[in-house]
Amino acid sequence: MQVDKKMRFSVIISTCNRAEILKDAIQGILKQGFVDYEIIVSDDASADATRHVVESLGSAGKIVYLFSDTKRGLSATRNRALKSSRGEYIVLIDDDVILSINFLEILDRVISSEKVNVLCPMLRDPLTSESFVDLLDNKKRYLDLFDFNYFRGCAHIVSRDVIFNIGGYDERFGIGAKYCAAEETDYFFRLKKSGKKILYYPDLVVYHKRQVETSSAKAFSYSYGISAMLMKQILSDLWRAHFYIFIVGWRLMTSLIRTLQYELFPKTIESKNKMYQYRYFLKGTIAGIVDYLRFR
Repeated sequence: MQVDKKMRFSVIISTCNRAEILKDAIQGILKQGFVDYEIIVSDDASADATRHVVESLGSAGKIVYLFSDTKRGLSATRNRALKSSRGEYIVLIDDDVILSINFLEILDRVISSEKVNVLCPMLRDPLTSESFVDLLDNKKRYLDLFDFNYFRGCAHIVSRDVIFNIGGYDERFGIGAKYCAAEETDYFFRLKKSGKKILYYPDLVVYHKRQVETSSAKAFSYSYGISAMLMKQILSDLWRAHFYIFIVGWRLMTSLIRTLQYELFPKTIESKNKMYQYRYFLKGTIAGIVDYLRFR
């Protein structure tokens, strides 16, 4: 852990073989008016032009590039970057996210006024400007357990002290790992379990393309990872096990009902099925539960 030359923010971007998308994400940070930050690009063994893109954008020592020779997965690349970070607060974003132009300036002001250690921003689609979460999405508030959908892996902020108090991300979860999803939701539940307050602050805006159609393979793998993560919570947090059991039951029931509805009346939910692929959502949920119990 480096202790010299502290700064306000470390913006960590994990990436793999998405050089052009990454370029836009980095440029969005470099355009910020706030200057007390570093960018850490943690590359999970990319074989494309990622290194060239990062080096071409290097600006006054702002960008640190970390390269892994072998694929380790999203959570592992994040954990590696955390160990090299110097910021008081860590801003974790995906390589397909664009920060709003005054994001870091607003974040600095919010942290100073609210005295908060964990935050999550509003996500908006860059084309439609629609928010990803509709419920109370225009009001700042502290999140409870049922608000886990607000804490997205593509953008969240955690103070250095909190991260090194509760540890890094579980490397079994996230893209490239055994369970290809839910690393951020697992982290959310760990934060809540440790008693940390998490502030949703909608004036902090990041832009991320909203998906309108999902492949069957992606629907399966995401549901597989999410249900495995929920089984982890049930077994490790018995005090709140009833909550996680409810979420698992709700996911099973909803995906089963929607699968039957699509089989019997496909036109009624054709557009929603393109996004959620309910049959594979259901299969992934069941498989994740079974496999986590077998191989944990």
